Amino acid sequence: MVNEQDKKINTSSTKDKNIGDLRKILFKQLNTIKKISLLENYLNDYDKKDGKSILRKVNEIIYDSAEEFDWELFFQTVNALYDDFLIRLTNLHPQLDKRDILICCLTKLEFNNTEIALLIKSNQNIIQKRKTVIRELTGMKKQESFAKQLDIITLV
Repeated sequence: MVNEQDKKINTSSTKDKNIGDLRKILFKQLNTIKKISLLENYLNDYDKKDGKSILRKVNEIIYDSAEEFDWELFFQTVNALYDDFLIRLTNLHPQLDKRDILICCLTKLEFNNTEIALLIKSNQNIIQKRKTVIRELTGMKKQESFAKQLDIITLV
């Protein structure tokens, strides 16, 4: 996904280059999260106890946290890339919880349900159900693209 996103970046101006650089950093960061999530998924029941302690150490080294990735830096980067998208979304729809906001941000970055599920340690069905709830909470049209509807509801 990181490589695909690099192809989409147009660096014709300084602003485009800065945005491109931010996107590259963001996608490298998300790629690291994805790899750690994949490691967790590969653990079988026998290895879970030992594997979890190793993953906790990896998280401490990479994220300065034993539990998981701190999404605040991610949210700041999304705001920088998309003209305060997160701020507008949370101001217009305070009823959305942190997980809903995260799903919206990852969708904005063109992640599919499988990738979102992997990154937030969930499954595709739950992601799809949450998107349905988000549609209901925000008044999105049901038959329209979720990503396009996100742009529409944050354009106030």
